[in-house]
Amino acid sequence: MAINFTMWIFDIVGVPNREDDISSLLNTNYLGLCTDGTVAATNVRWAASGDVIAPAKYDAVVFLISNPKASLTPLIGGNATRAVKKDTVRGLTTLGATGGGLAEVYWDRCYNLNSVASSIFHEAAHLKSGKDDAMHNTPGVSILSERGGFDFPTWEDLDFFSAAIKRPITLRRRVPV
Repeated sequence: MAINFTMWIFDIVGVPNREDDISSLLNTNYLGLCTDGTVAATNVRWAASGDVIAPAKYDAVVFLISNPKASLTPLIGGNATRAVKKDTVRGLTTLGATGGGLAEVYWDRCYNLNSVASSIFHEAAHLKSGKDDAMHNTPGVSILSERGGFDFPTWEDLDFFSAAIKRPITLRRRVPV
């Protein structure tokens, strides 16, 4: 079985014409390096806040929002207090919610486009693996560690994400209201 993985990004913040740049970074430096005998291809697709998407069971969905005060997490019964209080948190993933987990990245907390791409990759890894903070302690990871902030993933980051892609999950098809 060959998996064609799509990273769906809901652009809630209204990225100023940088979708192609972020997609290129994700495909070149992250997702494209996660292909193997099972994961045949990867791509990135963008959705607007009012869209309803149709992700496949092996895909990931990440919401790009302005900052933690605009978090979607409370809309699904979660809590974004940790992200609001700690200004180094660039994203948050809530697992186990009805209708699927929710991964969000904060545009205002990312310092360049690679920071956006690495944060999307990081939060999608939480979502796809089903692991909360325990993911940060995986030996050898850098992008997936709590400190993050690295320009390129390690082989361990890529191996972790490749394995996570193969885990089917329930995905959100629209922005929670």
